[in-house]
Amino acid sequence: MPIKLNRRRFGQVMALSAAGLAAPGLARAQGAAWPVRNVRLVVPFGAGGAPDSIARPVAEKLSQRWSRQVIIDNRAGAGSNIGTEVVKNSDPDGYTLLLSSFATAVNGFLYRSVPFNPIDDFAHISHLANVPSFVIVGPNSRFRSIQDLITHARANPETVTFGSSGAGSSLHLLAALLAANSGVRFTHVPYRGSAPALTDIMGGRLDFMFNSIGTTLSQWRGGQVRALAVTSAQRSPQAPDIPTMSELGIAGFPANSWFALSAPARTPRAIVEQISADARWALAEPDIVRLMADTSNEIVGSDPEGLLRHVRAEMDRWGPVIRANSIVADG
Repeated sequence: MPIKLNRRRFGQVMALSAAGLAAPGLARAQGAAWPVRNVRLVVPFGAGGAPDSIARPVAEKLSQRWSRQVIIDNRAGAGSNIGTEVVKNSDPDGYTLLLSSFATAVNGFLYRSVPFNPIDDFAHISHLANVPSFVIVGPNSRFRSIQDLITHARANPETVTFGSSGAGSSLHLLAALLAANSGVRFTHVPYRGSAPALTDIMGGRLDFMFNSIGTTLSQWRGGQVRALAVTSAQRSPQAPDIPTMSELGIAGFPANSWFALSAPARTPRAIVEQISADARWALAEPDIVRLMADTSNEIVGSDPEGLLRHVRAEMDRWGPVIRANSIVADG
């Protein structure tokens, strides 16, 4: 089925495409020979899941663009800190890149010690995509709306349970943001990954959770969960009847997980700009647009300054939430 783009989305794709088409001219004008060998893209998470679903198709497109392989290197551990440190300590020559993320911005607040500074230790390249979430409940849940959930939690503090993929995960922090901005107290039940939490939602053993739309669509379509809201700025094209948190009057939203491209600090500016432009070209390719739409991920495709502003804004947004709730990451 062809993807229908509204006027706003069409304009975004055309802008991304135009930016990407300028990249070869940029490289020639600056006499850049880069890349002359393969490029490594460190994904600081395990293989599979949302990080790979964004990193791999973008890497494939960049491989075509550069006539060099972009090789995915999954370096999981410590909430992405291990792989992120690998990139921080790599040569700043453009041949080692990082799939940076929500965790890159917030881990400094979650861990007692983090081996990198998200601003000073990286040259940020392009904000690739946002990963919105559903707020979901079980199929037989008494909660028919977000307001039902909030009203019950306000009258019965700490009796409403929510699951997450672990303490300090984006799914945990989204629920903490909802609680803080609604004046309620939930009880957090951390899991080792979102899949077992989703199982307990479907089984009625957990009241609600946030979970990425792409990984929950099949359960939602099959009636195994009910979606109360989405965290994105716009309704999901895959679930157009589900309202956004903003539409429902929930302060602090939209708020999403996200992925981006970054490089070690001191990577030459010409290389950073070329990668950024080429990433935007990749994101405007029709098959990438279709893939992102199918999984309800939102293409962003920023320039380096846009990503730097985004990282700073995420630190400003989540630092107070983490401190106010005394959240400490697992691991």
